[in-house]
Amino acid sequence: MYAIHRFLQETMKQKKISKKELAQRLGYNNISKGIRRIDEFLEKATLNEYIVSNLHSALDEPKEKILEKLEETKEEIVREIQKQEEEKRQKQEEERKNFKPFLYCVTEDPKPSPIFICAITQSFLLKKVDLPITFNELSIEAKQKAIKDAIKEHHSFVEQRWHGRIPAYGKILAYTLVVEYDYNEEDLPVYAIDGSIIENPPRFYQDIELGVAYIGIQKKKDITWFFKNVEIVIEKIQR
Repeated sequence: MYAIHRFLQETMKQKKISKKELAQRLGYNNISKGIRRIDEFLEKATLNEYIVSNLHSALDEPKEKILEKLEETKEEIVREIQKQEEEKRQKQEEERKNFKPFLYCVTEDPKPSPIFICAITQSFLLKKVDLPITFNELSIEAKQKAIKDAIKEHHSFVEQRWHGRIPAYGKILAYTLVVEYDYNEEDLPVYAIDGSIIENPPRFYQDIELGVAYIGIQKKKDITWFFKNVEIVIEKIQR
């Protein structure tokens, strides 16, 4: 909950304004709908433009007070984004330091479906095939052997257990080689299930789907749009 939400909650308590009364003060003709919007505004920390724009009159508070709380909200969001960006940077540095070469298993479905099968079987672990820690130090011939051996072992295991299909991901199509943390997907070499190099592979064979980066808050919600909406509402109130 941000400053603007805390302000509404505290003011309602101080002035003994019920949600029903607030919905009426805000101008909602459908009171039940108004109460739902207020609940959503407070419980989910959303930014309902209509509510915020009419908050000063509904609470009998000066516009300057609402603008002050919106500015505080912006500052809180900025601090939250900065914190998450720093955590993301630290995580990337740790991953970069501990990076080990691997083969990415390309399947029919890049994302698991149904996802509960993936969760139950932990099949996402089969999408990444580790190579020897010293892989980058090996000779060209030794690297090719290590790649073929790793593909053969991995594919044989999946073939024996699930007839060549990874649960929730489908049939194995190829293996993409990743030898450094900072890579350009279009430059990644792709190998067939027999260990031979694939010339001019389909572009999606080089799309590595091992994780997703985004800015979010509680429950993984994106807040970048929220920040922009705060600025829009401030501009409208100031007019």
